[in-house]
Amino acid sequence: MEFMLLMLPKNSSLLELQMELSRQFPEFGKWKSFVRFAVNQQYCGIYSVLNDKDEIAIIPPVSGG
Repeated sequence: MEFMLLMLPKNSSLLELQMELSRQFPEFGKWKSFVRFAVNQQYCGIYSVLNDKDEIAIIPPVSGG
């Protein structure tokens, strides 16, 4: 598991986080429509507003069955 500290402006949303990650890591941009986010261990929509010290998990696409 890897951890990364990323500073965003106050009241940023997951969408803004997604855009920043795409900017810093262009390869992420190719997968952004397939990943899901969890904030503090709860799945959240892309427009969810982030708070100071939130823990964000990026859940990659999976398949199986």
